[in-house]
Amino acid sequence: MSQKTLQMPSTYIEAGAMVTFGGLLKALPLPLAARFGEVIAMVLGRLANRPGSFVEAQMRTTFGNKFSDREYKKLRAGFFRHIGCLLAEGVRLKSLNRENVDNYIDWNLPELEPILAAQKESGLGTFMTTGHIGNWEFTGAASALKGYLTASIARPLDNPLLNRIVNSYREHSGQKIWTKQGAITNMLRAIKRGDSIGILVDQDGGDEGLQVPFLGRPASTVTALADLSIRSGGAIFPAAIQRIDNKPMKFKANLRSLIFPDKTADKNEERLRILREMNNALSSIILDAPEQWLWTHRRWKTPNPRGAGKQA
Repeated sequence: MSQKTLQMPSTYIEAGAMVTFGGLLKALPLPLAARFGEVIAMVLGRLANRPGSFVEAQMRTTFGNKFSDREYKKLRAGFFRHIGCLLAEGVRLKSLNRENVDNYIDWNLPELEPILAAQKESGLGTFMTTGHIGNWEFTGAASALKGYLTASIARPLDNPLLNRIVNSYREHSGQKIWTKQGAITNMLRAIKRGDSIGILVDQDGGDEGLQVPFLGRPASTVTALADLSIRSGGAIFPAAIQRIDNKPMKFKANLRSLIFPDKTADKNEERLRILREMNNALSSIILDAPEQWLWTHRRWKTPNPRGAGKQA
């Protein structure tokens, strides 16, 4: 970030406001902090033109008649409770450590050991793939503390001071935070060493993406991860940490099987297959707790990307 940006008064005002707000959330008892965060989330949603009506419309367009009107209202309310919990939990991220991480997250999954065994057998690391599902910041931090994750890819925040603060929380667990710029070489080296890299992949892929179903709807999907998997041989590991009963600081791990690339297959066909399986895996995780996905994100913003004619 440029020196000019650092000198802008708004940079310091914004950072100061967020630090003050975070300090207040941290000082409040957890349930009260989550409730306060919920109110703030609803206010910010309106200011950003993402009110409850927008969230519910996104859900209805996606799920159609899957839920009743009453269930949609419940999901909508649950979404804002979820965002409130995210805010309350975010300022407590540094409280996670190797000694207490299992108190907050249930890792007791029968599928975990076979996944780790398959990764070890491959001799390579994995691309731990998640989205804005459950508490994605806790997913990265807890996975690093458990030794499952080495680094995560994150877009720098526009405010450089806030970016430093946020990254200090993220890296407290021992994981490294890499930006997308120049990260490809680091990722390929890490996978070859047997390390695992965390990546969020549920964002709109823009005009350069390929159209692949996500939650049953055609969605422009970034192709870079599939290409990296094919190039390196590293498997894609869909995973998330989701809140139990929409309560703060109580999670369960939700995992899917590794997606291994076939380096002998036609590259274009293999790219589509990997993206299809990746989106299907993340969609199935979201369906386990639909209110815990970031519905304010415009996932389907690009209706006709360059790969629109190639349905996966």
